[in-house]
Amino acid sequence: MKTKKSKFLKILSILLICCISFLCVGCMGSTPEENDELESELGKGDDFGESMIYPMYGTRVLYRPDSYDYDAGSGAEAGKTNDYYGNYAYAILRDIYQTYGIVVPETAKKHTEIPESNADKLSYLYDSIRYKVDTFGTVTHSKTQGSTTEEQLSTPYIIVGADTSTAWNWTFDYQYSELPALLTTLSLTKNDHLYSSFDDVESFKNEISMLYHDADYSNLYSEAILGSESNYSDYVKALEYVIYSYALDLEPMEITVKIEPTATKVEDLYSVKVKSFDSVDAALADVKALFNKIGSYVGLIERQIAKISNWIKTNVIGEKAMANDYFDSYGKVVQIVNNSGDVVDYEFSVADSTLDQPLGRNYSVAVDNIVKAACEYVSIGKESDDSDVTIDERFLASEMKEYAGETFFIHDDANFPAPGTSNSKTAIEPLEYQSIQFMLKEGADLSDLWIALKYDADLDGTEEGVFNPDKYLDMIVELNYYSYDLKKMFVLGSQQARVYDGGYVFGQDIEINGQKVENHGMVIFKDFAKNCTDPAFAGISVGGGVHVGPFNPDIGGGILKTDVGKSGYNGSPMVSENPLVIVGTTDVRKYYSIIEPEEGELGENQFYITGRANSEMYGESDGSDYLEVTYKVLKQRGDTTTNYKFYTGIAMWWDAVNIAR
Repeated sequence: MKTKKSKFLKILSILLICCISFLCVGCMGSTPEENDELESELGKGDDFGESMIYPMYGTRVLYRPDSYDYDAGSGAEAGKTNDYYGNYAYAILRDIYQTYGIVVPETAKKHTEIPESNADKLSYLYDSIRYKVDTFGTVTHSKTQGSTTEEQLSTPYIIVGADTSTAWNWTFDYQYSELPALLTTLSLTKNDHLYSSFDDVESFKNEISMLYHDADYSNLYSEAILGSESNYSDYVKALEYVIYSYALDLEPMEITVKIEPTATKVEDLYSVKVKSFDSVDAALADVKALFNKIGSYVGLIERQIAKISNWIKTNVIGEKAMANDYFDSYGKVVQIVNNSGDVVDYEFSVADSTLDQPLGRNYSVAVDNIVKAACEYVSIGKESDDSDVTIDERFLASEMKEYAGETFFIHDDANFPAPGTSNSKTAIEPLEYQSIQFMLKEGADLSDLWIALKYDADLDGTEEGVFNPDKYLDMIVELNYYSYDLKKMFVLGSQQARVYDGGYVFGQDIEINGQKVENHGMVIFKDFAKNCTDPAFAGISVGGGVHVGPFNPDIGGGILKTDVGKSGYNGSPMVSENPLVIVGTTDVRKYYSIIEPEEGELGENQFYITGRANSEMYGESDGSDYLEVTYKVLKQRGDTTTNYKFYTGIAMWWDAVNIAR
């Protein structure tokens, strides 16, 4: 049996190993085996956290998991799917075609922003996907073809003209008799124009109005364009493919539509082709599989919503339809008749006419409105009051785990073993880290923070002193500090680092292709007052460093605690065995923000998607100061093969415990 003296000496020796290198200014972490041994010596009844060198509850670590269930994560019931990008595509096209196809007045008014005084122009939006109503005129005179003699008509009538050359790219033509042409009163086709005649303006509006309220016709039109919510048309599937592509920050492949003017069935009106794929279904299956493999979050960010809107304007509507939003109204039109009395043409008089009147389509405004408004139709989770979390309230498809005490502080490469080669319960895993957040028990001054990085490209272990110049990760590492008193987050430092495939040694200089790389695998933050450009930081800086107040691990009622926190951070367990998965049905998602590049921050083909603590949540009554490191792994657009996992830990922390206020 071990004596109390031997137990004390064992613990003391481990602590000395931690502190011997930096006894006066700070401490480095112990190895996984030493931490495990210390936990064993202390026993489950002791407070492991109190025995650590740093007065910390521990470290919260946010990372991208190996796999994420996008159905369960987005609020679907067990065993069911939540096709939220498909629902989004359907809602967008439904509102677009209700605005410009069958013209549902309420939808059209809402999205085109036509003022009530101009609401009568809604009639001119009818069937815009196949032509643009650009002519309105009163036929007052008639003359025979080849003659110059005009005769005044005893009963003038109205004509409405539509330009068929301005059809949308995603349109259709047909022989299918159940879908009418411009109107049932089509009287003439001439020079890419269709002309329909009416007794008066009211007759024209009444005929359109009947179509508004004709459920059979509306349903038939919707079937042709949308399919149904349980059986999407190829148009909807193609847009869903586009949405998935932009959700991955990839440009979609070219999509072409072939019109079938001789179609006799709704399903044969058009065919849709995605470049490089045999069918739309194949393209959609491919991008869904890619999304499940490398997706970063559920929902859409503003930049992607804007890209979807612009893509629709360019590809669904098209340049010719977008180009001109005006129509001409003629007070005098002369009909030209042949010897049989049939109308073969019209002549338009500029006198008593009003040209270039705004038509009211407002495509640019309307499509933006529709794409944004459609977000409200799509649920990716539930709030506590049972209201929906909508697709624009995106959240990270990430997990969070906790490390008790100083477990995330590392000593050397032994803390970073290859997967499956260590039985240690505290070994740091290779993950795509996004954020690490320190939970201080007491306020402390910080002047320097040293972050260790290691990259094992094949995840099969590394050899000391051997580095592969062809395999590396680039990343931006930031140090963030949130002041609860000021209700403000400060970036204390930001550095871009390249980490080559190879082992980790503290403070090691290496040579790559003849170039010296100093302190490889190390990011050092100091001189905060110099690096932080926010004037407000000068008022709280402590000798160029910063005082970090104690952390509240119970923020949000303890919603962020894993099994480590729920056991009181006493080392049982030392590392979360049941990480928290960020999903659409709990408030955990609200405590992390999606971070993406700012305009012009990166090269054209580079991007990153990462997460960090949502500082707004820490300003609440149960909030606190916090210190956080954020990792922005730089990726090449379209690269689906690189392993973006890496190791990280805290190599050294200066002035962490000597001032508790």
